[in-house]
Amino acid sequence: MSVARRIYQGLGANAFGQIITIAIQLISVPILISIWGIEKYGEWIVISAIPAYLAFSDLGLTSASANKVAILFERERFGVSQRIYQTCFVLVTLLSVIITCLIAILGTAFNFVEILNIKNFTHPTFLYLSIGLIVHVVLAMQTNVYLIPFRAVKKTPKSTFILNTTRLLEWSAALTAVTYSQSAEALVLTLIVTRLIANILIFAISTNITPHLNVLGGGVDKKAARVLIRPALASMAFPIGLALTIQGATILISIFVGGAGVALFSIYRTLTRLVIQAVTVINQSIWPELSYAYAKNNNILIKEIINRTGKISLYGCTIFILAIYLCSDFLIRLWIGPDVIQDKVLLILMLAATLLHVLWQRFWVFLMATNNHLEFSKIFLMITFFTFIIHSFLASSFGLYGSAASLIICEALCGVYSRKYFYLITEKQCSSST
Repeated sequence: MSVARRIYQGLGANAFGQIITIAIQLISVPILISIWGIEKYGEWIVISAIPAYLAFSDLGLTSASANKVAILFERERFGVSQRIYQTCFVLVTLLSVIITCLIAILGTAFNFVEILNIKNFTHPTFLYLSIGLIVHVVLAMQTNVYLIPFRAVKKTPKSTFILNTTRLLEWSAALTAVTYSQSAEALVLTLIVTRLIANILIFAISTNITPHLNVLGGGVDKKAARVLIRPALASMAFPIGLALTIQGATILISIFVGGAGVALFSIYRTLTRLVIQAVTVINQSIWPELSYAYAKNNNILIKEIINRTGKISLYGCTIFILAIYLCSDFLIRLWIGPDVIQDKVLLILMLAATLLHVLWQRFWVFLMATNNHLEFSKIFLMITFFTFIIHSFLASSFGLYGSAASLIICEALCGVYSRKYFYLITEKQCSSST
């Protein structure tokens, strides 16, 4: 199958995924606000942010392993691929247990209900929801591990379709549960049960994808672990950094502005991130192709993919941003209702941050897809930590405008450094191949 055809299939699969993401956001927000009210909904956002903040996404291991396995498969090094895959499975399982225990200990030791100014959830309910959400995150990590064989045999679009169908089913079930019970506990429990059933089915499918990859019958290979550790740790920098900018913003706004401020900021962030999600469809589609091209030292193809992606993303993003700005009043009234007091200045600031993010996302995708993200990850973590500190001062002084301004600063700095490291890596590869 040609590169272009795989990218087109990837576009279709990722577009399906983004439609589901958008649908979940657009449908869940008004349902939860109508059931709980805007104040309690804002506090739910805060609670759901904490597990994501501590879970560090897939711990970096799944992303690094998927990239490495894809590159090794392209070079027909199947034995090493198997050892890396089994090592990834064991390490993710072990660390998942550790993270769950950590959440339980922290939730028991500290009264986060008082710390975060939460009024509509008791401490026991907060603890139940936090542990339940982290269990769901852990199950999602396992899903990503089971989907690695699809990437290795160039069937990434199929795995993307399976993953997003799972997300659709679990959120449909969860929203149905909360509609009938009006209980956050029922929502979380439904997410866990649905994902567990899906994982069993996905595992059964993935074991038949290729004879060269199987999670069973292996342990941690020390050499494979050393191969994974650096890119895995570097990958962890991105979810940590994103937690500082996204979940961190939620927590800071909760402290300085309150639950209503969190809700308004979340509504605007959901609306403006529609642009990022649309561009992510394209960038997720080129991700595996960048891994394959890098494995073959095809620097010309890499730059061609990156340049074309940049042009398409910029043109599409500009049109999308203008449409959101012009139609925001209508969209929010249609989506949430007339009770939300809108703020055009806040919307403009958040759209500006969105545009900056779109401009640099493709460079990050290349660095991640080729496991060359170590140096940039350090810079990224420093940028997000720096802007988190700035955010605390800006939010305390200027409220939501300060929060949006901190996002702009973060995106601008990330754009400068991601572009720098992209050209450093591609020029180094070009020199080594001549």
